[in-house]
Parts: sequence; structure tokens; C-alpha cells
Amino acid sequence: MDMTNQDYGKLVNQYSQSSPLGKNMVWAFLVGGAICTAGQGLSNLYQNWGMDQDAAGGAVSITLILAAALLTGLGWFDKLAKRAGAGTLVPITGFANAMVSPALEFKSED
Repeated sequence: MDMTNQDYGKLVNQYSQSSPLGKNMVWAFLVGGAICTAGQGLSNLYQNWGMDQDAAGGAVSITLILAAALLTGLGWFDKLAKRAGAGTLVPITGFANAMVSPALEFKSED
């Protein structure tokens, strides 16, 4: 079957479901904002415990990476990411998920 790019594009558009763009953007904004707000709250907490700003920033990064890795291991991060999209992928939590997911997949294929 010989098909041009334009024909292929029409076929894809015919069978693909349209995504609710506005709803997806709101979810990404809210979840990404909540992650960043949690990070700022952790930073304030660590600074109140006596850390300077640089040390608190490092502690926040470690805490968020640990939390995202734990959520990935429990299978909850992917469920959240399906709903929130880029809201979970843009902050540092997306990095943690990108590192842990292949490790879990490799382990399950062992």
C-alpha cells in the first residue's frame, strides 16, 4: 500500500481522538504548580531548621527526587502523569521518574 504523507495525516486524524487541550493545560498547571509550591515549602522548612539557602536547595532537590522515585516504584507517578502530563515532567520529579522507570522495567524483565 503506497501512501503519501498527506494521506497518512488524514488517516491519523480520522482515527485519533481529540484531546481536551484546555483541561490538560489546567491539570498540568495545577500539578506542576503544586510540585513547585511543595518545593518552596520544603525550602522554607529546611531554612527554618537552620540550613542556608544553598544547602536547603540541595535538600529540596534530594527530597523531591526521593519522593518521585518512591511514587514511581509504587506505580502512582505514572497514574498522576497520565492526568497531569507535562506538569509532572517539567520539574525535577520528571527526572527522577525517567531514571527509576527503566530500572524497574529492567528488573521486571530479569
